[in-house]
Amino acid sequence: MSKNKIKKEILDAFPPEEREKISRLWELADSTSNENREGGLLTKDHRDRMNGVDENSNAGNPPDNISLKPDELHSEWQRLQQRIHQKERSTKSSEPISGKSKTKKGRVRNLYAWTAAVAAAILIGGFFGWYLFVPATIEAPYGTFVTHEWSDGVQVELNSGSKITWNRRFGSGHRNLSLHGEAYFEVPTSDKPFVVETHNARVSVFGTRFNVRSWMNDPDQSTVLTLVDGEVALSSFRQPNEPVILQPGHWSRINRHIETPGEPEPVDTNRALAWRNQGFYFASITLEQVSAELERRFNTPIQIEDETLADRTLTLYIPSPDNLESIIETISNITSSRYRWSEERLVLY
Repeated sequence: MSKNKIKKEILDAFPPEEREKISRLWELADSTSNENREGGLLTKDHRDRMNGVDENSNAGNPPDNISLKPDELHSEWQRLQQRIHQKERSTKSSEPISGKSKTKKGRVRNLYAWTAAVAAAILIGGFFGWYLFVPATIEAPYGTFVTHEWSDGVQVELNSGSKITWNRRFGSGHRNLSLHGEAYFEVPTSDKPFVVETHNARVSVFGTRFNVRSWMNDPDQSTVLTLVDGEVALSSFRQPNEPVILQPGHWSRINRHIETPGEPEPVDTNRALAWRNQGFYFASITLEQVSAELERRFNTPIQIEDETLADRTLTLYIPSPDNLESIIETISNITSSRYRWSEERLVLY
């Protein structure tokens, strides 16, 4: 029996005013399992339909028939199944006693059950196929810190304004994730590699404790890896076959000016990871980068009026800052600059 005929058999079992809704639910499931997804992400057309937007309808006014979020889509299907079962029970209770009618009704019920099973397979398969292709994300909003632990024991702490993204099949064949910002990882020893990718680098480990800092919008677009324990490999996307191996108590970096990681250098890991205790450690970075870090931590815009001042480099360790203004006062003393508040914005000049 053709797919269109199966669909018609199911739709005919419902009142005319409900058939359009059920038909759209069917089409969604079919398109979810078959549409092209670029790089594991849904296409714009698919996202539009997921949000109930018809190209022939007014934008911003989705129809009120189906909500296409994953949990609501699943609920819609459950309700549809309940309707099917109710109709089967109703049909069974009203059957004539004659053998001929009973046989005919039995065939109808079998056909109905079979077509319902086909519809279920299409819908459920499409739903879970779509779900697996949507990446999972954890984000620490400005002014907050976020921690997360996976089922295999891997733990991560995210600094303010940071985000990690991974495929929902994480742990089944791969343990790769992407990082924008700063994060501290504790990875139990395993024969399955754990990989952190930034905008320009790749960190590969089998069991260790380490910190990765990589803000793509920083002026030098650097990725800094600090190793606390174990052993890690750091490589550049531009030269992936030339990694450096770090030992505990060392760090290395990649930026937009170099194609391979710098030679590992000793570092005070307590200072380098001061952010985990809400402190700050700025090592030879510009005041522009410092202000960006303070913006993320205190969720407060900071403006530097003097370009020369923005390019000044600082090395500064503040283990227990009182508040944003106390840090700015320290920076002003070091750089011989001034500051003022202007409409909830802090201005350095």
